[in-house]
Amino acid sequence: MRPRDAQPGLGRLQLQLPPEPGAPAAARRALRALPLGHRADDVLLLASELVTNAVVHADSAEPIELVAECRLDVTWVEVRDHGHGFDSSPLHEGNGLRILSAASDCWGIVRDRGTTIWFEVG
Repeated sequence: MRPRDAQPGLGRLQLQLPPEPGAPAAARRALRALPLGHRADDVLLLASELVTNAVVHADSAEPIELVAECRLDVTWVEVRDHGHGFDSSPLHEGNGLRILSAASDCWGIVRDRGTTIWFEVG
């Protein structure tokens, strides 16, 4: 599987991934082209977890959108799917949001016509 519409630039990446099992690996490969800094492993883990969640839970044929930007002191990543959303309460099964909370400096969820989860790692 190859990411469609990958557009790496000066510390910035935008790509669309098909909602397939190979999407997390494709996201990691694309992100490795960026200057992720000393916390690269955290960025790759978190992005992979979010893309995996989008593949498993979004129940949508629309592409998963990944945007990443590396600045001098922080890497910012967002993953957007066009699914119906999810339960983000502490009682929800899975560890994705716990991992996100533990390994990122800050994060958030935006729900509109899909779900966007973003995080920052410094």
